[in-house]
Amino acid sequence: MNNWQTRQSLIDRARDSNDQDAWEEFCKFYDPFITYILNLQHTPSALLDDVRQKVLIKLWQHLPHFNYNRELGKFRTWMSRVIKHTLIDELRLQQTRHIGLQSILEHQLHTMQSNDTLEQSIEEDWKIYLTKKALEKITQRFRGKAMSVFELSMNHHSSEEIAKLLNLKKNTVYRLRQRVQLALREEIQALQQLLEGTP
Repeated sequence: MNNWQTRQSLIDRARDSNDQDAWEEFCKFYDPFITYILNLQHTPSALLDDVRQKVLIKLWQHLPHFNYNRELGKFRTWMSRVIKHTLIDELRLQQTRHIGLQSILEHQLHTMQSNDTLEQSIEEDWKIYLTKKALEKITQRFRGKAMSVFELSMNHHSSEEIAKLLNLKKNTVYRLRQRVQLALREEIQALQQLLEGTP
């Protein structure tokens, strides 16, 4: 059995404010992603930790009231709004406190407010994040040439080139690549199930 699988999604479990283990697991997966998104938004380094903590606090406070509805969007859509609004609020607060930084903060605030692609960017970055997490997991399972075949194929080497480089038969290259691709898809699906409750 895949050890990512669970009967409830992590989001559902983290909605219970009394489930400390679920919240810690939630933070383990989402905290680095939140930091990544804040960095993409060019959050000043002096504000990064404060904003990240405020985002986590808001998620913790509002997660019990979050109701997943496919028609209204995914959890990440909701989370992206929390990140965006928390950062905007913090930039406004800093703008009133630090008059000398006003023009820099004003520019960033304007950029944030006019950035309608943030949610789309978060969706794309989330897919990359999940893929990296899944790759970390399957790398532990596959040793030797299987991962080498996969990595070379991801770097646009042909099957013939890979076979020659690794001293393998061409059909072995196909088989190893397919095994790793299948495992990667399964890990991504398991992570989606764990983190989002989606198949």
